[in-house]
Amino acid sequence: MPISAAYFKQIKDFEPHLRDALLGLAEELESSRQNAVPRDEFQDLRAIVKELAEAQKRTEIKVEELAEAQKRTEIKVEELAEAQKRTEIK
Repeated sequence: MPISAAYFKQIKDFEPHLRDALLGLAEELESSRQNAVPRDEFQDLRAIVKELAEAQKRTEIKVEELAEAQKRTEIKVEELAEAQKRTEIK
């Protein structure tokens, strides 16, 4: 929001240092406003982050399940190796 004519008219008769300070403040406010994330975009980002967090939880559960399956597979391979040894001995 650029400085409006009405605002400028209100401060044009102020002392120069005060007017400059107020104009500087108005410019800072405008810069901050331009750099701000609009509310709807922020809400979209929050929803995306929430979805990602839920997906991460599901992934962690699946990794745990895979780790358990890997342990079971390792036990079965050991059992098979022992059975093979017993078969070779006979």
